Order: sequence, then C-alpha cells, then structure tokens
Amino acid sequence: MLSPMAGYTDSAFRSLCMDNHCGMTYTEVITARGLVHGSKLSQHMLDKTKSEKPIAAHIYGSEPEVMAEAARQIESLNRYDTIDINCGCPVRKIVAKGAGAALMHKPQTIAEIVKAIRGSVSLPVTVKTRLGPTPDNKNISEIAQAVQESGASAIAIHARFTSAKHSGPADWDSLAQIKSELSIP
Repeated sequence: MLSPMAGYTDSAFRSLCMDNHCGMTYTEVITARGLVHGSKLSQHMLDKTKSEKPIAAHIYGSEPEVMAEAARQIESLNRYDTIDINCGCPVRKIVAKGAGAALMHKPQTIAEIVKAIRGSVSLPVTVKTRLGPTPDNKNISEIAQAVQESGASAIAIHARFTSAKHSGPADWDSLAQIKSELSIP
C-alpha cells in the first residue's frame, strides 16, 4: 500500500508503484473546498491512469457538508474505489484550516464528516489519522470508536503523534491495542 504523500504520490509515481505490484495507492492530499470551488489544481490531482487500481481519493477539510460534496464529485468521475479522509496531517497550512491533525481534537466532527460522506456516496469511506496530538493527549481510542460507529469501512493509523510529525519511533503496541478494540480493519 502506497500512503498519500503531498508532492510525491501523483499519477506518474502511483503508476510506477502499481507496475511494481503495489496493492493499493492513494492520491496526494486534496482540499475538499478546492474541489467544490472548481480549483484546477485540485481537479488535476484527481487525474489517474487505468492501471491505478485500486485507488483511494485522499481528501481533507473540516466541514462535513463540503467534504460530502467533494466526495460526490469524486464518485461521479467513476475512477476511484475509496474516499479516504485525512485526519492526521501535521502540516501547518492544513492544521490552520481546522483540518488534518486539528480534527484529532474533535472526534465528534470526524464522526460527522464520515456520516456526511457515507450518506452521500456508495464508495467505501476510510480515515487516516494518528495516535493523538501528543503523548499526553493520546485519544486514538476515542477517535477510532467515533470512526467505527459513524460507519467508516476502515481506519489507517500512523503510529506516531502529531507532535512527532514524521520522525521518531513508531508505537506499534498502541496499534495492536487499538486493533483489538475495533471490528473494522
């Protein structure tokens, strides 16, 4: 599985990975608001080749209705297998918009986003998140339960905290604990 990575997982790179037996790919992180407002850049990020299958459209935002509309637009393209919601990106410009890792402080909003998208599309809806904002605020159990109860098909958990960004040791024991608490993959 090729994770969503801004600036890296464009169509050419995803195709290369699929040609080398990658099981699934994700788009770069795409702003839901940009899609809804017709941003050419956001729409361009949805370009894909026929060989990119299965593939998830990885979107971010903080407003359930905007996220649902973006998901409807993506589904109407008939190119994607899954809608994936970003609830863990620590990048400042995404967090400043109340999206990505900022949503980890609001599990109820995550649940509302999942429900809104699930009610708007027939594609599976998944969530990508982290263990929590900081080691002192490890709220992944609450987030994971909200994700599951709101109808998501699966959750992907980055085994680090937002405060660690992309470095430091991963906490595999916490992943095992969360997996034991959930019925979704």
